[in-house]
Amino acid sequence: EHIHQLDITVIVQSFANRRVYIGGAVSAPGSIPMPGRLTALEAIMLAGGVTFSNGTFKNIVIIRNRNGKWVGGKLDLKKAFDGENTKPFYLAPQDIVYVPEKRIVRINRWIDQNINRILPNVGFAYTIVPGAPNTLGITTSINTATSTQ
Repeated sequence: EHIHQLDITVIVQSFANRRVYIGGAVSAPGSIPMPGRLTALEAIMLAGGVTFSNGTFKNIVIIRNRNGKWVGGKLDLKKAFDGENTKPFYLAPQDIVYVPEKRIVRINRWIDQNINRILPNVGFAYTIVPGAPNTLGITTSINTATSTQ
């Protein structure tokens, strides 16, 4: 009865559970705080961006929890990254963003794991010999020494 006008100030120090998670072919995977609206492209840039030698902006996977069920979809951010006018995709708190690897990176890993580790190391050495009797002036030798891994 003694206070006629009550002024209350609320200062929010942190947002509980307002984070998104970034993984895959980005420079710094992990969780990112989400203080306000955040697009998928902004979140990827906050994670250090796509590693260009390994990752791609095509087929970005977004996983979201809706009513206790995880749902996912794919997003193509290549046009947005190339500077074209596209509609932004806004993330929700607790979203998971996965940046896939390029197909060639997955193929190279498969070859390394399934072929290169089975076969012995075979090296070819070429030596150019000035004035050699063959027309190209090249001799070859094969090194069949195996390395210990």
